[in-house]
Amino acid sequence: MSVWIYYGDHGFPHVEIYQGKPENFEAHLKLNILDFEPLEVNGFSERSVRMIIKKLRPYREALLKDWYEIVKE
Repeated sequence: MSVWIYYGDHGFPHVEIYQGKPENFEAHLKLNILDFEPLEVNGFSERSVRMIIKKLRPYREALLKDWYEIVKE
């Protein structure tokens, strides 16, 4: 699993989570990091999404900081 923040992205703070490589993924989740609501889910089960959110929630502040730093560039 990998977590991505894309340069020059727009909208509200979010991350893209991939199982496999982004260009050829097995599963994909776009996750709002303000409230941890899933925005798009492809291939991940509901249980997997809950587990991913549980693992990322403690890193909310760091993810937000990274998102704002990366997106503004």
